[in-house]
Amino acid sequence: TTGEPGTDATVVNSGTPQNAVLNFTIPQGSSASQNLERFLTTDTPAQPINSGEALTFFNNPLSLGDSVTHTPASSDVVIENGIYLVSFHGTVGLPSTSSGPVPSLIYLTQDGKNVDGASVQTSLNQGGSYTAVAFSIPIEVTSVPSVLRIVSEQGGLLFSNISFSVVQLGDNPTSN
Repeated sequence: TTGEPGTDATVVNSGTPQNAVLNFTIPQGSSASQNLERFLTTDTPAQPINSGEALTFFNNPLSLGDSVTHTPASSDVVIENGIYLVSFHGTVGLPSTSSGPVPSLIYLTQDGKNVDGASVQTSLNQGGSYTAVAFSIPIEVTSVPSVLRIVSEQGGLLFSNISFSVVQLGDNPTSN
């Protein structure tokens, strides 16, 4: 027999101890994974960044659900309660008129605070050089709304082909 999602599995002997007839009840799987939020914001042309400035995203090609929101031409991605996988990918470059080496540190902030483990560091050796940068990290959101930003510690860099995705992994665990 199929039981309700979230209930315990049971086994009942409806026969005798010598001639057992076992009736199993197995709970139905949850379909919650089909309702998880998925969001992507992007920007393609090169954008110059000042020191400590958040990257700006102009396109929202994917937005499934309403727990993750972003206004195009802004830096803020706003999310509600839950556990999320946050990913950043892009290209960082040094303008051809600049000389290197120039370090580059790009990181994620949540409500204005750096998220441990959510950063990528590289060095650009000469003007006109570019390199791919990326990071992914799971985060928990318990205070809403929570604002996420991708920030560049160094100024004078060019960012292009950038993407910022947020995928809900599940709800916050409940305390027992």
